[in-house]
Amino acid sequence: MDILFGVGLRFYAGYLENARVVWLRHQLYTIQPACGSFCAVPRVYPGSAAELAEAGFPAAGDGPFELEAHDPWGRPYQYRVEDGARAYVLETGYNRVQGVAGRVVLASGRKGTYELPSVGEERIPGP
Repeated sequence: MDILFGVGLRFYAGYLENARVVWLRHQLYTIQPACGSFCAVPRVYPGSAAELAEAGFPAAGDGPFELEAHDPWGRPYQYRVEDGARAYVLETGYNRVQGVAGRVVLASGRKGTYELPSVGEERIPGP
């Protein structure tokens, strides 16, 4: 009976983790258009805490930024601009997604286009 309970508990924990990933991908998919809208006129993505706040995402730091919004694990999202603010990376602050070290849920955009959020390797170094 204990073995059955252990298997069931592990299955349930995996289900919860996958539910967080699905919810998180949806949340990042919602954030990306705001970055794209900001990019429409100046042709660059938000590159400062003030510009992130203007886009609707208050943040702290001076790059990479920690957004005030938190991922399902309770950690702030990480945001960094690249290529002279013509590209961005947005990822979870939690870096053990699905139990693998260095794995995050991330989204990115370049020159007004963006890729759908996905599970991948950490691109913004943690503290």
